Amino acid sequence: GKWPLAFAVFLLIGLGFRVYVAHWLPNDTPDDGRVYAQMARNTLEQHVYSHDPEAPFNPSLIRLPGYPLFLASVYSVFGHTNNGAVRFVQALIDTSSCALIAVLAFYWQPEEKKKRVTALAALALSAVCPFTTIYTATILTEVLTNLLLVALLLATTFALRETSTTEGNAEG
Repeated sequence: GKWPLAFAVFLLIGLGFRVYVAHWLPNDTPDDGRVYAQMARNTLEQHVYSHDPEAPFNPSLIRLPGYPLFLASVYSVFGHTNNGAVRFVQALIDTSSCALIAVLAFYWQPEEKKKRVTALAALALSAVCPFTTIYTATILTEVLTNLLLVALLLATTFALRETSTTEGNAEG
């Protein structure tokens, strides 16, 4: 029907917007991005979690390891300085965040007849949102943070739905 086609179209619009921004508006100026990238390269090349640009690569705890390890995984596949590949992967991840936002809106809409329209509206708005999309062009944690936050909200929604369903059955 129309529902899956509309969902796919909005996802493609979101992906296209993110790939465009990631490709044409790259931003490597944040110093945090340089630190994350250095830590990723040192992890791959020196086998030490360090932000030092040259020997003696002392271990460091100035950043949590999640994002540098994400960068290291992308670098290990596409090249140790390939931030273009990082941006493309971030565009894919941010587009999946849009899909999760739609699922979240679907479950939060209390009226059964409005669930699909609400999900599509949430997807459309998130697909063209410039405030989150711009982070696909940077080497910063925001894209992964957004994905994990929306996933957490969705998991919490499922857990609360399961708890209320289970409690309702236990009383009846």
